[in-house]
Amino acid sequence: ARGFVSKTDIIATMADVHCAHSEEARSGLLSECVPDRNVIGSVTTVVDDLALMSEHLKSGDTGLTMPFRTAREAGRRGILVTSHRSAAFCKGRTNMCQALRRLAQPHDDI
Repeated sequence: ARGFVSKTDIIATMADVHCAHSEEARSGLLSECVPDRNVIGSVTTVVDDLALMSEHLKSGDTGLTMPFRTAREAGRRGILVTSHRSAAFCKGRTNMCQALRRLAQPHDDI
């Protein structure tokens, strides 16, 4: 045992969907008890991961997290954002989230 919980461990427990860019990455997630149904194969680019998630949103996939489903059912739009999970707790992530909130506030349908 490592004796500590890393920020990657915390993010992994919070995520509903995990994108694996290789079979080795998929195997690693499965070995960490991530259910196979929650692991999506992807390539290494963020653009492809966003496109994949966009397809899931448009299809009404029931595997989406509750906030996305709730927003869709209320006829609201969402903002799909990605960033590297190793930067999960840095000030840059906080600043990004605050900026997105400010951009979305004037729009009642987001």
